[in-house]
Amino acid sequence: MQFDFLIETFSYTFPAIVTGAIAYFYFSEFVKQNNKRDAIAVPIQNLEKDKFNLRLQAYERLTLFLERNDLRNLLVRIAPISMEKSAYETLLVQHIEQEFEYNLSQQIYISENLWNTVRNSKSKLLQEIRTQAALSSNRDANDLRQALLKHSFNDSNPIASALISVKEEARILLS
Repeated sequence: MQFDFLIETFSYTFPAIVTGAIAYFYFSEFVKQNNKRDAIAVPIQNLEKDKFNLRLQAYERLTLFLERNDLRNLLVRIAPISMEKSAYETLLVQHIEQEFEYNLSQQIYISENLWNTVRNSKSKLLQEIRTQAALSSNRDANDLRQALLKHSFNDSNPIASALISVKEEARILLS
């Protein structure tokens, strides 16, 4: 009788134990797969967030580059160190080139079109400085500075148009 009771109990509990074990292994694998998927999804979300931040920083840096190299700001910030206009021309050109080189890596994060716009605005600025320095009416560094300042108010400003392009592309990123 006791043996029959053990067999009967075993016949009920054994299938329940097997079913429980199968359910446990199935759900533990399910949980592991979900954890793996979540572990992959979180870095992808972080990567997108990092990419957004890098692009935004690139726009900020290029805006700063363009603002600092706008002729009006540049001439106020960089005074001639001597009366020689060629020395002042060299100082301005070196400053612009140095700032541009500092921001070269930003081209990775912005569109090709915008990078070309920034690069062309820098080239036009350098060309204008060299053109004004070559004029014989600009005898010394102060004359060159005055001529560049007058020119910055009279003609179209390539730095301003590049700045507008940077703002437009940044606005697209933010929307």
